[in-house]
Amino acid sequence: MKNSPFSVASGILVVLLLLFSPISFAQKPLNRLVTLRLQQQPLGRVLDSIGRQAQVQFSYKSDIIETGKPASIDITGQTVYTALNLLLSGNYQYRESGNYIIIQLQQTVSTYTITGSISDSSNIPISDASIYEPLQLTATFSQSNGSFTLPLKTKYAATQVCISKIGYTDTCAAIQAGVPVNLHIRLQPVVAELTPVEVKSNTDKSWLGRLFLSRKQKNLSRNIRNFFAYKPFQVSLTPGLSTHGNMSTQVVNKFSLNLLGGYTAGVNGFEAGGLFNISKKNVRSLQLAGGANITGDSLWGVQAAGLYNQVHQTSRGVQLAGYMNKTEGTMKGVQLAAVCNYAHQLKGVQIGLVNITDTVGGYSLGLVNIVKGGYSKLAVFTDDLMNTHVSYTSGHAGLYSILLAGINISQHEKAYSLGWGLGHDFIITPRFFVSLIADYQAIILTSFDNRLLQGRTDLNFRFSKRFTLFAGASYNYYRNSDQATPGYKNILSPRVASLNDIMHKSWVGWQAGITTSVYDTKRRPRTNAIANNNWFLGMNVNHGFIYDDNLTSSNGGELVLQRKWNRISASLSGGVTHFNHQSDNAQPPAAGTLAPFKAGVRLWPGNNFYAGAEAGYSINLSHWQNGFTWSPQLGYLFNSGIDLGLLYESYRTKIRIDQVVLRLGYTLKL
Repeated sequence: MKNSPFSVASGILVVLLLLFSPISFAQKPLNRLVTLRLQQQPLGRVLDSIGRQAQVQFSYKSDIIETGKPASIDITGQTVYTALNLLLSGNYQYRESGNYIIIQLQQTVSTYTITGSISDSSNIPISDASIYEPLQLTATFSQSNGSFTLPLKTKYAATQVCISKIGYTDTCAAIQAGVPVNLHIRLQPVVAELTPVEVKSNTDKSWLGRLFLSRKQKNLSRNIRNFFAYKPFQVSLTPGLSTHGNMSTQVVNKFSLNLLGGYTAGVNGFEAGGLFNISKKNVRSLQLAGGANITGDSLWGVQAAGLYNQVHQTSRGVQLAGYMNKTEGTMKGVQLAAVCNYAHQLKGVQIGLVNITDTVGGYSLGLVNIVKGGYSKLAVFTDDLMNTHVSYTSGHAGLYSILLAGINISQHEKAYSLGWGLGHDFIITPRFFVSLIADYQAIILTSFDNRLLQGRTDLNFRFSKRFTLFAGASYNYYRNSDQATPGYKNILSPRVASLNDIMHKSWVGWQAGITTSVYDTKRRPRTNAIANNNWFLGMNVNHGFIYDDNLTSSNGGELVLQRKWNRISASLSGGVTHFNHQSDNAQPPAAGTLAPFKAGVRLWPGNNFYAGAEAGYSINLSHWQNGFTWSPQLGYLFNSGIDLGLLYESYRTKIRIDQVVLRLGYTLKL
């Protein structure tokens, strides 16, 4: 069957419609074609004509387009995009959404600058005033001539610029977002304040603040005292290199991560620092640091650091430190440190080698507990086991610790003892009181492997202001590992029992002696521990923990002569150290004694904390050899003169000896 010309033409028309109609239908609104010829018509009516012809709708804010403004257009087959540019002069940007075209002002500048000058009421320029924008958290300082430049971002809202300076009233000036402006601000001096102006914050005055905070960071923190922002998080590398920039000192965060260290206004959640955290105000919940935490105000929660924690006001929670915890206000919780704890007012528990508090209250558990107004007593007494004992008591009547040492002075029954205990006094009258004491002692005969557990009850009579007589009964439980040896006391005879080849014995004994106060424990005004340009003498006792299969520990003493200049001091030291050998190991080296003489340098970032190093030469006092010795150290010198130190000490003699040393000493001015 032969097709007619009409049929062929109809088929071609259908194909063309199928090909081109979908393309036309799918065109984007800005690419659709319009033909329009209008003269001096309102701009709003012209836009409506374009919209009807292109089948689109326009959306825009009424304050960015003058719809009543006369407009003319003469185009044939042009896109909507071209028509809009001709009408609006290209100062706008367009965004498509379905059949809608959204018209917005074109954003070509990402920042703008606020400039100006700061002066006082007499028009004298003010330098180092802090100029900041509170929403964008951007800040700068005025120069010596009072001028300043503050860059701001257009994509963030900004409504005002504020100026703060110590001694002047805070002032804010309103600005229009995105519009550069030049401001001339006159600050009014503060006539009177209810409280004195604090020139330096607690964190600025801390040793960590003096070491790591720049002058600009300190000035910003001092100037802006009444503005604090609250943000969900911040991350910093060091103080100042933070997601909040130099305004991090005014921001309280819920989550704070400081890769090396950071300085923030406070924490209300969690903060972690690789080396240190410095918080200007309060810390709540949890703060962790590899080195140190400094809190300017109070703590609610847990504060843990590898070396040092410090809270300048109240602590309510737990402080954990590898070296020292310090609360300068009230401690309501637990302080746990490997070396030392300090609290101005204790209403909780301290656990450490040395615990210090300025008030009688709470409980301290340690080798030495120093309480202002509490116990500091030395006792000499005798008992049924040894004829001479000396003890030192520190703490207060509610709970105190006792360090004990004893010797049985006898040619044929030698015996020695070292021990530690806890006690509580029941005060009956100002002159009479009863003591309950529990102690644990190492009895030294031919070895250190003998133990005595003792409970005591003493009746005390204070016959003068400083002296007390006491006597009482004791219950004793003794475990012995040594064989009976001529010349040493046989404590097991006559009542002896055996348990797993270890001999043990229990009995009721007695003790009597006299106690005297070592010094007046009433609080004195605090002064710097070691002042500049003076000579000082330190007397120290050391105990070392040795990393060796044959040597166990060391004990020694030393004298340290020191001269201090500003933040540095030089020292010369000499002493004697005895190294103990394991009794059950016959391998060398045997026990030995060295006399180390060293010179050193100490750096003082604050009045009390120091870091330093010593090096010198050790003289053999036994069968070893002379050799080189060196030791880096960290320490804290209290205002009372007590010196606590942690050292790594290395000896290079015939053998190599490495040890970690705990040092307790007393420093006095010459």
